[in-house]
Amino acid sequence: MAALPMPGKPAGFWRRSAAWCLDWLLLSPLLYVALRPGLSDAAAQLQSLRVQLENWMLAQSWQADSALGLWLDLSTRMLADPALQAQLTQATLRLCAGLTGTLVLASLLAAVYFIPFEASRWQATPGKRLLGLRVVAIDGQAMTLARAAARYFAGSLSWLSLNLGHALAMFRRDGRALHDLIAGTAIVVFRPVA
Repeated sequence: MAALPMPGKPAGFWRRSAAWCLDWLLLSPLLYVALRPGLSDAAAQLQSLRVQLENWMLAQSWQADSALGLWLDLSTRMLADPALQAQLTQATLRLCAGLTGTLVLASLLAAVYFIPFEASRWQATPGKRLLGLRVVAIDGQAMTLARAAARYFAGSLSWLSLNLGHALAMFRRDGRALHDLIAGTAIVVFRPVA
């Protein structure tokens, strides 16, 4: 199967990255307001976890025969204390649940930003538009909400691959990242930046 012709000049990796940074800068005030309660709760959970550990270590230090013996034996005592393990497990589960909820909310808010903009007549988020970029369907079809959503959610694979999916755009002639390949999209230059 022959490669489809690019519907424009491929955007460079660094220009794409700069546009992404601009978009997240624009999104950050909304994210700050929306995510602050969840992050504050996570910070409180971490503080509680720290206090639990400090109190346990203080109690252990009063029972130790020598400071050197305490510090050499502390990790073994931590692992052997079922009450401490139960407390730490509960605190860790609460922390993970709070952070997971915050991450899901951030992802959904970002989806509400990226998907409609990329499916709009602009075919670009404000950051991409400022840098003269456009997201296009590689098959020449119009960008749809479904394709923009596929691109956005396929971006998770680029993140989960420790950004190797994003770095792919740096090494391909067509400048497409993993999520572009999956969604059948490309980012192209529609006007040069002065």
